[in-house]
Amino acid sequence: MELNPTYQEIEAIYGRTIGRGARSLSVTAIRSGDGATTLAQALAARSAAAGLRTVYLDLNLHRPLVRAVESVWRPGNRSVNAVCLPADQSRRFDLVPAPVAPREGRDTLVDFREGRHLSSLLQDDLADYEVIVVDTSPATLINGRNIPADRIAAACDAAILVALSAGTRLPEARAVVESLRLAGANLAGLVLNDRDFPTLGEEFAREARRLRRILPGFSERLARWFLTRPLLRRH
Repeated sequence: MELNPTYQEIEAIYGRTIGRGARSLSVTAIRSGDGATTLAQALAARSAAAGLRTVYLDLNLHRPLVRAVESVWRPGNRSVNAVCLPADQSRRFDLVPAPVAPREGRDTLVDFREGRHLSSLLQDDLADYEVIVVDTSPATLINGRNIPADRIAAACDAAILVALSAGTRLPEARAVVESLRLAGANLAGLVLNDRDFPTLGEEFAREARRLRRILPGFSERLARWFLTRPLLRRH
């Protein structure tokens, strides 16, 4: 799923983060599937559309867009430049693939768990970029296979937290917000993803179809009209 970077919701998030001067922005989901990756891509596209040199830094080891399978890179030594994928016609921003651990020798993923190395990655290795949008693993996935989301958020200028409205419990959200606060992250906002709720058009169509017993043809035409209106197809 892709979000149009011109949506008002994207514009509002952009305006409160990158639009206010945040150079590095982390986007974190509470749980897997909450929509952080989709939002991160939309924000990167919005930034690139503004003429800012933008890079999408994929540190989501749980579900990466693409992995750097041909080369091992780590923060602090400019090796990120060897794996960075330049923008193209379908993607207007550069993309840094998610890192992988080397098959032999030292586990370089440890470096990504150190705040000083993350800061070096953002400030030195990617110094040529005006905007860095970082996709992280879900905040509740705390294990050896992922880079802690709160540490990435703390290294960035601002952080956005994404939660699925239909599946997130309040105590869980509070716990994640507190972990970000304790890590020193600048939490710019909590985005509620209402993906699983019906659109206004779907609600109107459902009501229209209640008339099918007395006006079957009209009720179906009216329902289709509601479902095809662009304004009513948005949440």
